[in-house]
Amino acid sequence: IKTVMRTRRTFEQKDLVKKSDSQEESFDVKHYRANPSEYESIFASNVAPVCNVIMNGIYWDERYPRLLTKADMTALYNQGHKSLFAVGDISCDVNGSIEFLEHTTTIDKPFFSWNPLTNTEADEITEDSVAVMGVDILPTELSVESSKHFGNALMPLLKQLIDEKLPPELVNACIARDGRLTPNFEYIEALMK
Repeated sequence: IKTVMRTRRTFEQKDLVKKSDSQEESFDVKHYRANPSEYESIFASNVAPVCNVIMNGIYWDERYPRLLTKADMTALYNQGHKSLFAVGDISCDVNGSIEFLEHTTTIDKPFFSWNPLTNTEADEITEDSVAVMGVDILPTELSVESSKHFGNALMPLLKQLIDEKLPPELVNACIARDGRLTPNFEYIEALMK
């Protein structure tokens, strides 16, 4: 069983890449964005060895260095750095910044297992593998969940709504009625002037 670190950290671009031909510590984000081919990823050496879970949501295209390559992961595993057990690629760029996201996954089957030592994937998650999630429609699931939640909250109010007898919850939420602002929202009139 792998140990889970309980630290969350958000990384900036300066934590992910460095200029290829420079030992300088300074980082110019404008230069990086204008000249990404002059940079290389330092994520595999500086960050990945101590991560248990990575949630990736960065923009990536072929001009930019990959965040984590297959070769990076193989090298980490060969060096005994096997703490990374799950990667969620929210940006879902197949073979992109997370190179071993080789295909998208689905809501019904959100993960596959990728083994850095054999460069193979499987359905079951094993100790010598990384669970990889790349659900390309993941953002739409938020609206599904919220729709279900709000639908369930409104169901008890529907009969009263159909009978045109608004319950207090909906009366208080109404901004306008019969062409005029309701008392709770009359302050908007002053904002419109």
